[in-house]
Amino acid sequence: MCWGMIMYGYKGPLHIWKRETEGERKEAQIMISHLNSLLEAEAHTKEIEWKASTEFTQLKTRELIAARDKRKQSKKFKISKIEHKKGSGVDAWRYVKHVARPILWPECERLILENPNFILMEDGAPSHTATFTNVERLKKGIPKAIWPSLSPDFNPIERIW
Repeated sequence: MCWGMIMYGYKGPLHIWKRETEGERKEAQIMISHLNSLLEAEAHTKEIEWKASTEFTQLKTRELIAARDKRKQSKKFKISKIEHKKGSGVDAWRYVKHVARPILWPECERLILENPNFILMEDGAPSHTATFTNVERLKKGIPKAIWPSLSPDFNPIERIW
């Protein structure tokens, strides 16, 4: 696999994705499990805070009235775990570790200094759209263009690939 970056009048670095060693694969599995544990703990904390809020009480009262016959319940928070790599492709953790943090985001930060209107544009690959990737990118303050799903015609990089 390869990963590249372009901008009008600019061609960024190219990353050739090499095969993982068994050690790198094990490291990824350990890190993903650890990060998912942290996400579950954070979701549990938010669930407790949510259930203690007046908004929850009001919502629960409305729901109980509306759902007496259906026995319907809602869950406010949904945890988005990092999906392990299955077959070919790159999962979010590997993308962030090997491409985004060392190559893409530093380059984006440099380009933002040159042009404050800079917006990152990525295709719809699962590793680009994963919750983990988006949270980590937002921590860096890098804006990203929102593309309609299944619309490669709107994404100029698809023509290059």
